Amino acid sequence: MNLVLAHGFLGFQRLFGVDYFNGVEQFLRQAFPRLTLRILVTQVNPVGRIHVRGRELGQQITAGLKAGTLDPAERVHIIAHSMGGLDARFCLSPGNPDNVAAHVASLSTISTPHHGSAMADLLTSQGRLSETWGARASAVLDLGGGLLDLTTPGAARFNEQYPNHPAVSYFSYAGRGRDGTPTTSLLMLPGYHVLKRAGAVASDGLVSVESAAWGESPEDPWSADHADEIGHDLNGGPRAKPAFDYLARYQAILERLAALR
Repeated sequence: MNLVLAHGFLGFQRLFGVDYFNGVEQFLRQAFPRLTLRILVTQVNPVGRIHVRGRELGQQITAGLKAGTLDPAERVHIIAHSMGGLDARFCLSPGNPDNVAAHVASLSTISTPHHGSAMADLLTSQGRLSETWGARASAVLDLGGGLLDLTTPGAARFNEQYPNHPAVSYFSYAGRGRDGTPTTSLLMLPGYHVLKRAGAVASDGLVSVESAAWGESPEDPWSADHADEIGHDLNGGPRAKPAFDYLARYQAILERLAALR
């Protein structure tokens, strides 16, 4: 079974010995000993636009199939976090003439801002919450232009131009924030309140539950913030894991995908 893990904005494959998908690859190999799992963890431009990141993702999938990292006799299942889900949609969409959908069976997105994020609106002066501070922050943070694609209008343009591929199954998962208070790590609390002010009923601190919905949503929103979803507790050190049992959720995702084969 071929599995591809795709990171989000400002993401990485491994940095200073820390995996973006913290312990996920090792856990899945141990949890599914009867599956011949071929796992490709990708690395794309951390701050690039969707078409740049998506092209790189598609190229890495194609290269993995040619090199044997992925089994060329089987189709690929992509699990993507945050902006990685938009990258994957680009590299699968009929709107992209170089799409790799012929090799892909499914895309599972985790807290992907399919309909944009009020936080990106603020930081790029694209949304109704934006003021002078947002414009100044954008000049610092919008290094590669990727934030523009995560705004509400940017997502709307993307959705119109890059529809789903009919041969691919699409699943989505969302985070609603932690149980109790505070609802996110301290670092993400400002984002949580920005989204709440913008009308989000629930969010993981960066992406609302509503924005994360795309295709079939087979589970209730996770009790996690944006970093918890990939195994990082930002209130702790670089190797701290959240109380939320994120690995059980990845196990459930893979069980669902295995049933598609």
